Amino acid sequence: MGTEQLQAARVASPAVAATTTDHHLQAAIAAERPDLHAALATNPALYPELREWLALVGWHPAPHLSGAAG
Repeated sequence: MGTEQLQAARVASPAVAATTTDHHLQAAIAAERPDLHAALATNPALYPELREWLALVGWHPAPHLSGAAG
C-alpha cells in the first residue's frame, strides 16, 4: 500500500469505497477508515480476502451483493 492510496483513503467518500476497483485503495480504506467498512462491504469488486476480513470484523453485505445464492 503506497502513500497515494493512503492519502486517497483518508479523503474517500462512501461512494468511492462502494465502487473502487483498485484493490490497493480498498485495502487502504479498510485500514484507515473503519467508518467506511459498511460501504466497502457493498463493493461488488471487493477482493475475496478483504471481503472475508470484513465479515470477520462484523460487516456483512446483503446476500445479493456477495454472490450468495438466495
